Amino acid sequence: MIKTVLLGHLTPVNKTVLQFLKDDENIQIQHLAFESVEELRSLCGSVDVLIIDLKSFGQNPLKLIRRLKELGKFKSIIVLNSLSSWRSAELLLDAGANGYLTHDTNEEEIIEAITTTNRGESFVRF
Repeated sequence: MIKTVLLGHLTPVNKTVLQFLKDDENIQIQHLAFESVEELRSLCGSVDVLIIDLKSFGQNPLKLIRRLKELGKFKSIIVLNSLSSWRSAELLLDAGANGYLTHDTNEEEIIEAITTTNRGESFVRF
């Protein structure tokens, strides 16, 4: 079972992601609407995969990813972003993200991103 947390406000995109994953027998999904990285320090135990919707956070996304990595609670981080940009993906991966998906991603791509990054590999899909 891959313990997965979707971080961000309950936007239409995040609702879709939750819907995609709720019945997958290999993924345990939880939604958290934290407003700041500091709030994540209290997260019990570790998480295999953190999916973060950048639209939910107003701060610098590169700084955000670095701060999330510093917490050490996540095996991998997948970024959901509205931009289909190799440069954005490259910068976020360099900052510590393990995966990059756009908001129009489909169910198979999300599941593939989770399983791939959980194995320690990178995953980018536009």
